[in-house]
Amino acid sequence: MTLGRYLSRLFAARFVTVLVGLAAVLQLVDLMDRSDEIVERGLGAAGMARYALLRLPLVTAPAVPIAILAAAVLTFAALAWRGEIAAMRAAGVAVGRLVSWLLPAALAAALLGLVVADRLAPAADDAFAGWWAATDPTPEAGGRVWFRAGLDIVGARVTARGHRLEDVELYRRDAAGRLVLVVRAPAAVWRDGGWWLAEAETRGGGGGATTVAVLRWPQGVPPANLLQLARGEPVLSSATMRRILDGAWAGDRPPAVYRQRLARARARPVMGPVMILLATPVARGLRRNGGVPAGMAVGLAAGLSYLLLDGILAALGEAGLLPPLLAAWLAHAVFASLGGAMLLHAEG
Repeated sequence: MTLGRYLSRLFAARFVTVLVGLAAVLQLVDLMDRSDEIVERGLGAAGMARYALLRLPLVTAPAVPIAILAAAVLTFAALAWRGEIAAMRAAGVAVGRLVSWLLPAALAAALLGLVVADRLAPAADDAFAGWWAATDPTPEAGGRVWFRAGLDIVGARVTARGHRLEDVELYRRDAAGRLVLVVRAPAAVWRDGGWWLAEAETRGGGGGATTVAVLRWPQGVPPANLLQLARGEPVLSSATMRRILDGAWAGDRPPAVYRQRLARARARPVMGPVMILLATPVARGLRRNGGVPAGMAVGLAAGLSYLLLDGILAALGEAGLLPPLLAAWLAHAVFASLGGAMLLHAEG
């Protein structure tokens, strides 16, 4: 148990160091890209600090899997270079036992990444969008957005902090997906908890057009939802994506995208233990024959290939070319099997 805590501390120290380093580099690149705009808005050093703070969860979340991989490789490398792995194996401690001691720490790191990606990043993205819009010295009318609201497909320009829409087009479908009603209006205003369309032209399946001075749109989405859609690529939590699939929140992507992202979020914690398995070639390396650098290269290559395949499968799942569960879990299954084979090889 004492040895397990020792290994976990080694891993945790390297994980934090690598994660902080990666996040700092990504944060610096992001800040340099926006520094001129921050200065032009007159926000000064305080504005840069606030920008960095609000953007920190968004740049940290994608760095967590790489930090887990690097921490595992560096932990095994340090043990191998100091001869500790050789001493443990001479005392009868198998490589598999070393791996098992590191699995809880890797799982905890992966769960931390899930919390950052699913909780902190969406909240930070919302806060950043609100602050960035409020500090814009020359706010412009929002661009045109298209989204789904239940069975309705809606296009409009979002203005006045989401409380007014312009050039509204609404296409209503029945449960079978057939078009049953088309509504066009030059403007719509959010009032008394709902949307009111002015001078709305309605056209039913029969083709006849009717103009209504004021038309209530009960299925309309709230202003906060519209502002989120107007951002283009908002960071969504799992709870929000479930609401979109349930029809309680509007989204601008096909349902397959949200199903895939939900499935991938559920599978995310598995990455931690799999990265530990992929780092086991380092544990087999011997300092005297130069096996440690080779093991590090193999482990890093396997881990990065794992992330690459996971990203490719996610894209295929979002495009609807693969079922969500298959796209979310296939890379984990493949590289967990590969990691298991590496572990058996390291056992000799």
